[in-house]
Amino acid sequence: MRKTYWFLTVSLFFLGILVGVAGYIVWETSIQPGTHYQEKDNATKIDASKYQLPLPSVTSHDLGLGNLDENDLIPNKSQEEKDTDLSAVEQEKIISDYKQNLGILFDAWKAEDISTFKECIAEAYTGQLMETHIQKAEKFLSGGTGLYIDEVSFDDIRIETADKHSATVKAIYRYTVRDYDLAEKSPRGEEFKHFVHVRANLIKMDSRWLITGETSI
Repeated sequence: MRKTYWFLTVSLFFLGILVGVAGYIVWETSIQPGTHYQEKDNATKIDASKYQLPLPSVTSHDLGLGNLDENDLIPNKSQEEKDTDLSAVEQEKIISDYKQNLGILFDAWKAEDISTFKECIAEAYTGQLMETHIQKAEKFLSGGTGLYIDEVSFDDIRIETADKHSATVKAIYRYTVRDYDLAEKSPRGEEFKHFVHVRANLIKMDSRWLITGETSI
């Protein structure tokens, strides 16, 4: 009887140890926070590879050429086709007038007075943008100083949308500028280089396309 008692006691003791060890292992591997866990069937799963930061792009207006990467001047071949039903000749007219309008603006900055400046710029601009250029020029021309702009070159110019009466073009161009002495009729001072990336709105008045608005890109 006594031997049977001790046998049962020892057996229960070791059984208790085994149960305790097994319970500890289960707790360590499946219950303790921060270790292995089972996914819930209704949990929301997100594929992180679909969320990437966009690549930087050149969007500055009048960016110094020293900071310009020439690769940024390559037109995007994957861009959607321009939205226009105009003929090739009509599209060339829009681009040609836009370039001429810029030339008129640059030449106007050598006008002797603001009245002459207004007459010149009216051939290229209209609306509030024209008034903005006039207000800016008046401050300088009245003091005898204009602008001498040359070395104008276009890296890219294209029509985004156009119809018979209005158009939107996107242009990338560069130029150099110096102060212009109106009395001496000659440039002076330090030369500055500018890089322009702009979207321009135009409307057709009579036979010419005039610039009505510009937004730097």
